[in-house]
Amino acid sequence: MTLAIALFASCASTQTPGLSKAEKKRIQAEKVRQALYDRHFTINVTSAHPTSFPPVNLTSPYSLEVRGDSVISYLPYYGRAYSVPYGGGKALNFSGKMSGFDLSRTKKEYNIKLAIENDEDKYLYYIDVFDNGHASILVAPQNRTDILFYGEME
Repeated sequence: MTLAIALFASCASTQTPGLSKAEKKRIQAEKVRQALYDRHFTINVTSAHPTSFPPVNLTSPYSLEVRGDSVISYLPYYGRAYSVPYGGGKALNFSGKMSGFDLSRTKKEYNIKLAIENDEDKYLYYIDVFDNGHASILVAPQNRTDILFYGEME
């Protein structure tokens, strides 16, 4: 018993004192801000909300990555397509260079609008990211109905 108390006391003395809840929030908000302004972030999505269809909880790892001027979109698509290649095409699974990236800040969140085009379609991504890392992604393809995703930044 004394050994357990001595071991606990030695472990407790080597750890740094805990941060306050406000300080943890401030550090998280700064990490989010830095990642967005550096254009180097990943959003892991957990649910999809297609237009005119019920929401879908995602069990597989889907994400949207921004790396400088490039986007890696690995997202599922549920919805109506107006003009797509035979077999459905790539949907929202592609990577490419952005043709536009606008970042702004409101009182509660960061708003990002990015444009990307591949051989199948043109896409606008509207991304809202909160200080705690929670995010929503609205994808507006030219040849399909819009779809909304919810997730969190890594």
